[in-house]
This record gives sequence, structure tokens and C-alpha cells, in this order.
Amino acid sequence: MKAGLLVLLSAIFLTACSGKDAGGDSHAPRQMLLNVSSSLGCGAWKSGDAVSILDEGGNHRFTASSSGETVMFFGEAAPQSTGRFAVNPYSDELTLEGDAVSIRVPATQRGFQAMSAAFSTNNSFKMQDICALLKFRLAVDEVRSVKIDGAEGLAGSIILSRSEAGTLKLETNPSSSSMTLLPILGERTMGRGEYALGCLPGADLYGAEVTVQAESTYKFLIDKKLTASAGMEYDLGVFGSEEILEDVIPDFSRVGYHWGDDAIPDVPVRITLEAPVDGSDARASIQAALDAVQSPGAVLLKAGRYNVSDVLEIKRSGVVLRGEGDESILYSTSVKQIPTLIKIGTDTSPVYGERSEIVSSYVAVGQMWVPVADPLMFAPGDVVFVYRPATDAWLDALHMREIAQNSSGTVAQWKAEDYGMYWERKVMAVQGNRVLLDNPIVMCIGGNGFGTGYLVKGSRERISECGIEYLSLDTRYDASKRKGSDYVDENHCWSAVTFAAAEHSWARGLSSRHFGYSCVSLDEGAKNISVKDCRSYSPVATIDGSRRYAFNMRHCQLCLIEDCCCDDDRHQFVTGARLSGPNVFLRCMATKARNDAGPHQRWATGTLYDNVEVDGALNVQDRAGYGTGHGWTAVNFVLWNCTAKSICVQSPWATGQNWAVGCVGKKVAAARSYSDKLGPRPSGIWESEGVHVEPLSLYESQLKKRLDSGIRIFEP
Repeated sequence: MKAGLLVLLSAIFLTACSGKDAGGDSHAPRQMLLNVSSSLGCGAWKSGDAVSILDEGGNHRFTASSSGETVMFFGEAAPQSTGRFAVNPYSDELTLEGDAVSIRVPATQRGFQAMSAAFSTNNSFKMQDICALLKFRLAVDEVRSVKIDGAEGLAGSIILSRSEAGTLKLETNPSSSSMTLLPILGERTMGRGEYALGCLPGADLYGAEVTVQAESTYKFLIDKKLTASAGMEYDLGVFGSEEILEDVIPDFSRVGYHWGDDAIPDVPVRITLEAPVDGSDARASIQAALDAVQSPGAVLLKAGRYNVSDVLEIKRSGVVLRGEGDESILYSTSVKQIPTLIKIGTDTSPVYGERSEIVSSYVAVGQMWVPVADPLMFAPGDVVFVYRPATDAWLDALHMREIAQNSSGTVAQWKAEDYGMYWERKVMAVQGNRVLLDNPIVMCIGGNGFGTGYLVKGSRERISECGIEYLSLDTRYDASKRKGSDYVDENHCWSAVTFAAAEHSWARGLSSRHFGYSCVSLDEGAKNISVKDCRSYSPVATIDGSRRYAFNMRHCQLCLIEDCCCDDDRHQFVTGARLSGPNVFLRCMATKARNDAGPHQRWATGTLYDNVEVDGALNVQDRAGYGTGHGWTAVNFVLWNCTAKSICVQSPWATGQNWAVGCVGKKVAAARSYSDKLGPRPSGIWESEGVHVEPLSLYESQLKKRLDSGIRIFEP
């Protein structure tokens, strides 16, 4: 039956609620409320149009006045009214077939779409207006029933599927305030489409539970104090799957300091230090100032050289270490390898609590919410972790349990117990069974038999509102240790600045020289960190693995590295194993690149390279047996208007993709040869190859759009 020719309504009653006694005589009337909207949209009805429902004897049972796009039928119907009805003047016939009422609309007449039909039983037959709608969508086929329990004043349903699922039967049990919708035309079932339930004025909706029975069972509990009022619409969401049925490029606008909502502050100076004129070790005096400074407050290092023999640590919130630009020099004097010159944050681990299963067969990349089995467990402001366990089937689909061995025999196959991943989020709102998050999903959950995931309540101790700014950072090294033109001594300070368990903090206006590993490293526990206007020069270390990664996102999340540059590094703008996203590199530049830029190993997720320019290669790929089995380096990475000599973007065989949009450089299918028999790796998604696109910056465009719309991420 063609769409638009048949409009199916439900105004159905079982004997128990139709008022018939055991002998079949009716002793209680029926009442109906029918809301018909023209499929032609607003204005299709002329004000004053008269529309009637006639019984088979030609008697008016319902009459309507019209306004705009809707026509409301009000009136009384005798309980014995059965048989043929007509909607005049636009429909062919209205028939009562058993308990199903159907209206047939000729193709030559105006199109109708039934938007809501409601009924109740009482002794007056007087029509009552539907004042509110509970909307929901079905994202699965073969739905056998939809049941609503536990609310007072539910009046009926709109029973029209966009996929012509068939006429539905409505059962009610007034004594238990429940009703069930189910198909009645043969074996037909409900299918994908939008539905709604009508509410009578004053209906108390708190505690109503909607159950959708298909191959699986899906439930939605209304946990808000809702009373039906005129014009109210409440969206129950999607049953059976998700609104985003395909992965999309995520929203990257919610990273960095205060999620990008606020600028980095200028914290007032509380303590000022002068460089020792005799060149003595200044570590103790600087550390004492950092420990004692009033918070929020900055320790200012006046111009001069400050020799430091060991690590400086910021261990509490609101502390800033500031210099006066390149003339304020922090100089590591260590003759052994120490991990970092400055460390912000302590070493903590996340604490995981109770959890609720994600009740969807697939949660897509880019989605900002997850449906859970127990939504009452969560509240706005909660810290939660989206957890996706790994399975052997998933690793097999990625071919990560059959990585070809390298020449050194160091390749270790991936193990499922090592690849269950957590993404930390904040709960923004709870709507029915949906928990809305501050940042998007950056790796799909479910699909192809790979299992589901969980939303886990948790916490992690971090310091916040800390900064390192406007300093020159340097380290001694043994210049006699050389290999060709390279200085290769490694008995000196390894990184300039390292962020550990810290959030909503920053590094800006820094320059570093001669460190073996990085200028800024975002390590375990770093979250919502902004790194701006920093420069890395002349690293000193052998040209080998785990060295010369100037700006390195190791185990961080929601971080932004912006307007930074490096020179003579091996890997530039690097991501590490099992990185949680989203993260962003924005307008960064690398010169004299010794090796490729991009994700380095083992399934980093959801990172944007936005206007990144390197004079070497930029690769997002399967590194297979590199190192100890780096394998697929990344999933759901986006290169946006990037420039490089060569660019390789591959997508994994399963559960994700990578994008290259507006990128300029030689496109290569693979940046390395593979010794296995798996064949070519799948290509990433390429758009506007060789030509930059608008908007020039994806991150800045997304941020502007979000802030212009008034959406801010709150801090409870």
C-alpha cells in the first residue's frame, strides 16, 4: 500500500474497557480525540474549513473547526456506532474492521498524516483535548509491542509509522494505569519511525515506564516530575538503537582549558624571585616558593639564569610558574637522566564505581550521549567513564593477533585484556534512559558482534588551574658525545614540562632546548590542558625510538596543543598507545623532521590535526610490526587542511575510520611495506584532496558555532 494513500489510526478498545457487559450490551460510551495534520504542512488547511466524520447513516458524529495545519475533531459518539464511517469532504471512507479504525484517502485529494489519536472511557462521552505528547522513535524493525506502565492520564497514542508498519491495537487496563500497543493486521509488526503517546490535561507522568519488545527489550523510565500541560512535548528518545546510525566527524570544540569556554587567565604575582648571582642551585628556593605561594597566585622568575639540579613540582591547585620571556632561563644541571624539569600534578589512578550497561546495539562516533539500563544511577555533574571492553573477535577483525614478526623478534600480539578502554566524561543531563555527556563518543561501541559497553561512575584526584608560562627551558649535555653531526648524550634532563594528574591547566610562551624527549609531554592523568605558543629546538638524544617527540600526547584526554613548533625531531605532534580523545593539534609546524608526524602506536582515538604543517610525512596508518607491534596507530582521527610532503591516511578494517579533508601533499596508500599476506590496508576517507577547504579551521569553526549558540560546558 503506497504511503500517503492510507492513514491508520488507533482508537481501539477491548471488551473490558469498552463498557460492554457479559451480554454484549454497551453501558458505557466511548470517546475519541483525533488530531489530523495535513502532510502539505502549515497553511494547507484554510481557516473555517469544515470537516466531519459521518456514520454509515450520514449522521455527523464529529465535527471540526480548523486552524493552520491541524484539524481537531470534537463530539460525542453513541456506544453502538459501528460499521462504515466517512471523513468529509477529503476522504474516501472510514471503516471499522473488527477493532481497527482506518481512513482511506484518495490519491487525488489532500494528503493526511495522522499525528495523534487518543481515547478514554467515561460516562459522559464528552471529548477531551490532548494537551501533551510523549514522543519516541523506533530504530529497529519487527517490534512486537510497546507497553506503558505506571502513569496516570495516558490517553492513547499516535499509531502511524513512517515505514507503514500497519494498524496497531491498543489495550488498556485503567486499574493499573497501563496500556500496550501491538499490531493487529496479521503478522505485521511495528517498524522504524516516529510515534507518540497522547496525554490528557493534568496527567501525572512521573514514574511511567515504556517498554519496547523486539528481538531485545528496551526500556525508558520517566524520572522527572512531569505534569501534562498545554503544548508540552517530551522526547523519550530512540528505542532499539541510536539517532546517529553512521559515524560522523566528532565535535572537537570541547577540549583544552575550561573546554574552550574561557580564556587562560593572568594569575596575579604573589612571590618574585631573582636569579642567584653566583650561579648556585636555585631549585630549593623555587620549590619553596611554589609550595608556599598563595593560591591562586604566580611565582615570578625575573630575567636571569636559574640553575636547577632536580625536578621542580607543582603539587596543588592554583599555582603558576611565570618568567619574563626568553630572558628567564630555567637550566637543568643534572648529570644523570631525570624525567622532567617541571612536573605539574601528582601520580594518581582513576577510581571506578558502580556501572550501568549501555543498552544499544551500536553507539556511533560523534554521538553526545549513551542510553543506559539504569539512568537513575547518574546525575548532572557526575564524573563518568565510558568503558568499552575488548574482545578477541574485535582484535581478529583488526588482524592484531596476527601481526607479522619483525627482524628483531620483538613483536607481541595484542591481547583483549590490554585493550579495554576508558574515556572520561562529565554528565550534562539525564533524559529518560539517555545520559548526555560533555564530549562525544570517539570510538564506536558495539556493532558486528563486538559486545557492548558500560557507563561507569568514578573519580580521579587532580590539581587544577596551574600554569607554566613565559620561560626558556634548557638542559646541560655532554657535547663530546656525537654521532656524525648529532649530539647523542642521554645523561641529562629528558623533558622540559610534564603534566601528570592535572586538569584545566596550561603551558604557554615556552621555549625549550636540548631535551632528549619533549618540550611538553601530556602524560597519565592530564585532562583539559592547553599548550599554546611553545617552541622546541635542538633536541639531544640518539635517533631512536621513544626520543625526540617534541609535543607528545601520551595518556591525556580533552587536550589542545595550539600554535606550537618544533625543529629536528623524530616524531612530531605524537599520540601514544590507547589515547583517549578527543584531542586537538591546531596550527602546529615542524621543520627538519627526522621521521613522520602523526599517531605513533596502538589505537589512539579521536584526535584532530587542524592546519598542521610538516616538511616530512604525516601518517595515520597500520604500523604493523614496527617497534614491539605498534599495529593500528589510530582510529577516528581527522586531518583538516594539513600540509606535508607526503600524507598517508588508512582506515582500520573494522570499528572506525580516519579522515583527510583539504590536505595538501603527495597522497600515498602506504607509508611502509608489509611483510604479511593481508594485502593493502583500507584507504581512509579523503575529501578535497590537494585543495584546502572552508572553514579554514575545523576546531575554531566548531568552537564558534557552539559558543554562538550559547552552549557552554558547566563546572558544578
